[in-house]
Amino acid sequence: METIKNYLDNLFQSIPKTEEVIRLKNDLLANMEDKYTELKKAGKTENEAIGIVIAEFGNIDELLNEMGFDSVNSMDFEKQKQGISASEARDFIQTKIFSGKLIGIGVALIMAGASLMIFLYNQIEQNIIFTNISGEAKEFIPVILLLISVVMAVPLFIYSGMKEEPYHHIDEGKFSLTSGLRGILQNEYKKVSFTGNILVIIGVSLCILSPISIFTGSLYGETGSIYGVSVLLLIVAAAVLLFIIGGSKTEAYKKLLKTVR
Repeated sequence: METIKNYLDNLFQSIPKTEEVIRLKNDLLANMEDKYTELKKAGKTENEAIGIVIAEFGNIDELLNEMGFDSVNSMDFEKQKQGISASEARDFIQTKIFSGKLIGIGVALIMAGASLMIFLYNQIEQNIIFTNISGEAKEFIPVILLLISVVMAVPLFIYSGMKEEPYHHIDEGKFSLTSGLRGILQNEYKKVSFTGNILVIIGVSLCILSPISIFTGSLYGETGSIYGVSVLLLIVAAAVLLFIIGGSKTEAYKKLLKTVR
């Protein structure tokens, strides 16, 4: 029974979830379960019964036609069924990777700016730098540099979104793959997920080890601790960059294979 339910779930995955679709799906499930029970009573094995039920009920297009299902918004329905080519799938993957790099660099820039701000504040308090600047003006310099890093990061975020704009139908799952292309992507995903997991492991390891910079810095007093915080932020920035880069390619494959929404 569970196999039949999973079959229907996959069958209706790309169909808009309207009330009529849900009702149609429930009716089909009831009919298929009745047929399955009938075949089991006739002495068929579970696998035989499931195979016959699925074969008899046909594909989704035949089912919709037989049930007189004409009220789905045709434009939405066709968009849901939009097929994508191998080249479009490749372009989507490359765009996701490129977009991930932009976002990762943007986040790293902001964190590096925060690290620099903390470092410079400490330098200013010790009168090591900006000694020629009088008054409180020099204290604004670290903040200005942080704002500059944010200004540099924001366009990267915006451009990243612009690059992904043409692929919203893939992000939303409104597409279909040929069985051949799906098989190729599934095989590639195994290798991609391994590489992505390695990057995530390295990133997690860096995050776990990053507090060592503070402990080490504390050996040299309060100033050393502050420097340690700056180094910690840089290490975490590198870890976040690895997280995003490692995850972007994996996410692209998951989107294409519809293992995530």
